[in-house]
Amino acid sequence: MSDSESNASSDDSRSQGDNGSDQQQREIEDQNNLNQSDENEDQGEQYEEEKSDEMGEYDEGENSQKDGNNLMGDDNEYNEDKIGDDNMTRYQELEANILQMYAETGQKWQDPDFPPDNSSLFKDVNNIPEWGKDVRKITWLRPHEISKEAKFIQDKDGDAKQGAFGESWFIGAIIIISTHGDLLEKLFVETSHFDSAGFVTFQFFKNGEWKQVIVDTLLPYDPESKQILFTYCASPSEFWIPLMEKAYSKLHGCYEKICEGSILEGLVDLTGGVSEGWTLNDPDTSKLIESNQFWQTLTNYFHQKFYLGCVNYVEGKGTKNADTGTHGILENHHYGICDIREFPRENLKLIRIRNPWGTDGGWNGPFCDDSEEWDKYRELRDKLKLVFKSKKSDGTWWMSFHDWYLHFNKLYVCKVFPENWEVYSIESKWQGKTQGGICPPRMEYEGQEPMPEFLQLDTDEKWFNNPQFRLKVQKETKLYISLMLEDEKLSKHSYVQCNFIVIANKDRNNRVWERPQDNDIIIEANPNGVLPAQREITQYVSLKRFEGKNYGNYIIVPNMITDSKKDEKRTFYLRIFASDAVSVNEMPETLEVSMDGQWGDFNSGGKRKIENKSNANWCRNPQYFLNLVQPTNLKIILKKVGQIRRTRGLKIGMTICRFEVAEKQNTQGKGKKEIQTQSKGKQAGSNLARLLTQTQQQLEPPIMENIERKLFIGYAEKFKESTYISDEVCALYFKWNPTEGPFIIIPSMDQEDKNANYKLTIYSNNPVQLQRLDENKNCVLIGKWEQDISDGGCHLYDDPFEKDMTKKTWTQNPKFLLNFKENKPTSFKVTLAIAEKNWKAKTKNTVGGMIGIYLLEKREGKISIEQRIGNINFLPVQVLEETYHLSEISKNGYYIMPSTYQSKISGQFILSVTSDSEFTLQALK
Repeated sequence: MSDSESNASSDDSRSQGDNGSDQQQREIEDQNNLNQSDENEDQGEQYEEEKSDEMGEYDEGENSQKDGNNLMGDDNEYNEDKIGDDNMTRYQELEANILQMYAETGQKWQDPDFPPDNSSLFKDVNNIPEWGKDVRKITWLRPHEISKEAKFIQDKDGDAKQGAFGESWFIGAIIIISTHGDLLEKLFVETSHFDSAGFVTFQFFKNGEWKQVIVDTLLPYDPESKQILFTYCASPSEFWIPLMEKAYSKLHGCYEKICEGSILEGLVDLTGGVSEGWTLNDPDTSKLIESNQFWQTLTNYFHQKFYLGCVNYVEGKGTKNADTGTHGILENHHYGICDIREFPRENLKLIRIRNPWGTDGGWNGPFCDDSEEWDKYRELRDKLKLVFKSKKSDGTWWMSFHDWYLHFNKLYVCKVFPENWEVYSIESKWQGKTQGGICPPRMEYEGQEPMPEFLQLDTDEKWFNNPQFRLKVQKETKLYISLMLEDEKLSKHSYVQCNFIVIANKDRNNRVWERPQDNDIIIEANPNGVLPAQREITQYVSLKRFEGKNYGNYIIVPNMITDSKKDEKRTFYLRIFASDAVSVNEMPETLEVSMDGQWGDFNSGGKRKIENKSNANWCRNPQYFLNLVQPTNLKIILKKVGQIRRTRGLKIGMTICRFEVAEKQNTQGKGKKEIQTQSKGKQAGSNLARLLTQTQQQLEPPIMENIERKLFIGYAEKFKESTYISDEVCALYFKWNPTEGPFIIIPSMDQEDKNANYKLTIYSNNPVQLQRLDENKNCVLIGKWEQDISDGGCHLYDDPFEKDMTKKTWTQNPKFLLNFKENKPTSFKVTLAIAEKNWKAKTKNTVGGMIGIYLLEKREGKISIEQRIGNINFLPVQVLEETYHLSEISKNGYYIMPSTYQSKISGQFILSVTSDSEFTLQALK
């Protein structure tokens, strides 16, 4: 099987950053003294929190998690006390049970969860891969059944041999970390029962935490070749490599699942650090090599004790039958880098390579053990204390930097940080609304004229809902930020393209609600999705305090680039490695309130203006009333739902204005016909144009009672309106105080009398009150006084030619039938509004243009003035409100008849009825 063909190319594509990217340039510049604290920093300076201007500081202690799995302890050792308590306790209990069973029976332990049969070897025992078919018989033997001198480990730098399927990536990762040796031992949790009870325990870093894996010592064995089926140690009496591979296979489910993988992932699983890959013949890397920057980076990596490895990858070839390349180096086999030296006087740059493949795959070029080059540099040979023996090599060789990058084409780096670095890890997820997707471009105004004050540009409708993490620094701090997905071998979810953005955010209390300005974006890990789907992406960044502040506040926003099913949970792990202590918190999710709605035959009023003309039907649209209880960030999102294709081309948007809280009426009914009425007239907008700049100290929100329909935007009234650029979604962002509200939200399409379904959603950081106008208790109709047909005037108008009451035309005015569903005491308000701005031009005098409302009890026969209920008040206003209270309700209903004082004045009007009881209102012909 040729697994490394895909693995090596996978490692190339899964590099943790573009070789020539700004990120690596920044890292190169900041590499010096990466492990040292800034000695020039004033160590005595104390961090002081600033007081919040609007609301209390978010509690950093809540949801903050300094990694319980701190990767490194004293002297670069794993701190086992910090391993997850539940995980450790569970395996300690299992070990105790195994030892008790061994004490009672004397039998070596056999793992029931990973039995010695084909179920532990293959994903599907009925569909065995080709490499499994090549082995006729597989038996499972204990180490002492394979070698009488069996030991768990003899030499931590011991060589390895490939087994049946020639896996390379996992063994390559082991080889790289065994270059130093000290870290390898930390993976051995318990090995003292290797001989007696027949089990060993390893640990691997998986899905954000260290996980212990116990395995018995039974190993799959090929009796024909007399070899362990998979990777084995070069020494026949050493067994730590095959047992570690078995534990790693058990963690993933079976041996076959680790046939394919990435060495970069393997390095992280073995160290808990972060890894990256370089393609040495990449044009950007070549430029760094030519400028000597790459050598400086490589040297810095080595001095920081990062783990380094290399491979000569040849596409189309595996590892099992790979050829020996030029000068003896095996193709597609991983080698470790164990020393890097520069000798300026000799003008030499040397790299020492560890060969883990025994006598195979050794360098035979310049500076190898038998090279004549050493005769030219005898002082250097003595300085390096080189002793060349004719017998077996020590498994290492030197080669020049120039030869190294000519004969190897890939470099792997595993960065494991020392004790004085802080490590933080938070588990989070994208699911439902937190699947916010990519950061969209900022909307730009395309109009030729300056953007009107009332116009509000659309914003993104979901990116802001991605999980967000606040990071505070008190001094200049170097950080590696890692975004890691669940291992696809365990989660059964394939990897998706991901990204994260680090944003400077001066608002220390809230998440980022809007797409940040370009100069606020500190770094973006995967801009434009240049990196493919992979398990982990990592970025290096240096963060500073804000100018004039003793802190720096930043927000990290991870997001998926690849779309995923909305209800599908995708878990991820955000890891932060910091040179100094920082504060890390996951910000609370947004609060959500939503309502479904429909534009139909009676409430599809269209835009406020159609073809730059006022649209009286606009007030027919559904209306929502929003109240706040404290200063709040909001995203108000209107989205079509259902059969969207049928409404393509119909753009949607919304208008938002202030709701004028109505005064509570204290009217008392006095009988069926004797009622109390209240009239109130106003010029449109005269009382609605309250400034929205009230002091924030007045945090008590107004009580939202007696809500009623908004009929139109009055003169000088403040409001906001979207741009109607999309036929699917409209999203607006606001930051409001309670005293600026309550608010009315009026969603609409850009055309009237069209049908569509929609969903109105409000996301906020504080609770809000949202109430839909009840259309069974609030109704609006558009009417018209038509010339010579229904422009009858009122019964009080004294025309010189119409002295006879029977000849007056007031009964010809438009009529509307009002019926209440229940016979109970009822209060209601009738509002008559003149919709046309040029109304005054139609009247010769103020008196003639006055408006009034007739409320008449419906009876048989002709309408007479005796049917009226209450007084008929005519006022010289544009909006007239009449309030009624009826103690009993007429079964026949009531006529509402709007009228002008003088006859023969035509024009459009709006009639609105609001009640505390359900009713119907219809226009009569």
